[in-house]
Amino acid sequence: MTTKREKLLRLIRGEDPGEILVSPLIDSWVLPDRTQKAYNPDEEDEYYSAYVLQGPLEDQYRMGDIVGYEPIAVKQPDWSLGRPSLSWSRQLVGEDPVAKLRAERLTLHTPYGDLSRRRESSVSSSRTIDESTVTMATRHKIIEWYVDECSSCDLEPVKEQIRGYVQVRGERGLLSGGVAAGPWGLFGIVGSDVAGNIYHFADYPNEHRRLADKILEVAKLQASTMLECGYDLIWNGGGTGMSSAAYRRSTSLPYDLALNAYVKSKGGLIYTHDCQPVMSAIREGLFNEQLPSVLETLSPPPAGDVSDLAAARRMLDARICTKGNIEVGRLLEADVEEIRAATLDVIAATKGFRHMVGTGDDVYDGTPIENLQAIVDTAKNYTGRWFATV
Repeated sequence: MTTKREKLLRLIRGEDPGEILVSPLIDSWVLPDRTQKAYNPDEEDEYYSAYVLQGPLEDQYRMGDIVGYEPIAVKQPDWSLGRPSLSWSRQLVGEDPVAKLRAERLTLHTPYGDLSRRRESSVSSSRTIDESTVTMATRHKIIEWYVDECSSCDLEPVKEQIRGYVQVRGERGLLSGGVAAGPWGLFGIVGSDVAGNIYHFADYPNEHRRLADKILEVAKLQASTMLECGYDLIWNGGGTGMSSAAYRRSTSLPYDLALNAYVKSKGGLIYTHDCQPVMSAIREGLFNEQLPSVLETLSPPPAGDVSDLAAARRMLDARICTKGNIEVGRLLEADVEEIRAATLDVIAATKGFRHMVGTGDDVYDGTPIENLQAIVDTAKNYTGRWFATV
């Protein structure tokens, strides 16, 4: 019997998996029935699901077992296991039990001063605000220090954790995650959003490139460690919708290409997540240059701008396995018949290509299991010819 993991790998590599695969982006528990959760961490409370981006792996795979889809679970290794200095401390600074609001301070202690962030959470959402007062010159030193700490990390405790993740995965799906010091993401230290990176390169181009060169090397180390211990996919190369193709080609793209090539040379696969407007990047050929193994989410409006999935899919390289694109707000609120129709639309738009039916972004907490089941049942009972290489 072919396992879920084998089916996913076959599709990504361009082989016929034997059926339409379904893989919504669900990286923490969303089903309304929480009694079915397999794992309940001690620190879980009413705010937990709002700020924890990735829930326990067992829960991620368990939802796939319950609903019947092929999960690609997401879990970042904890590199601070091998270097405690990389860990952010957490302190409660305010709580309003009536309004169900909480504020916490997250702090990273460094030799050059502390980085401080305020996390404000409700029971349904969370945001993090940079409150650091250090200068940009100091932030550059902190980035360099952080990279050096990652480079000198004791890898054995991290490898032990990863092997545990792989054991949980088994053949129930794929295991994916990103490096802690990606060539682009670590510049979050200079600003709390994508705009911070854009302004940083404009103001400090030489320092930006120098630090990116260092970050790339430790990113390779982390990626090879994850692959060596059993990860299937390494996340890299998203965020294209927030800047022009010309800007990306002059800044982050060379680093994305270098890391992608390195991962593939080690036998790994590349997972690119981009839930923003991406049609400009598709038309400009950015994803075809990056050539990720899996590309999600091709988000439809209102979050994204892929209103014609068939046209977007035709513009993408046939070697890219796409994943998407049922809109998550619709999935939360629509009735079962609407979801069945949306699933058929996705299947029709992606016939002949490597594609798994998925969602336009991370599925909302409380999404009805009936709607998720409708996607699976519609895809698995589809009898038309859909795959290119039969």
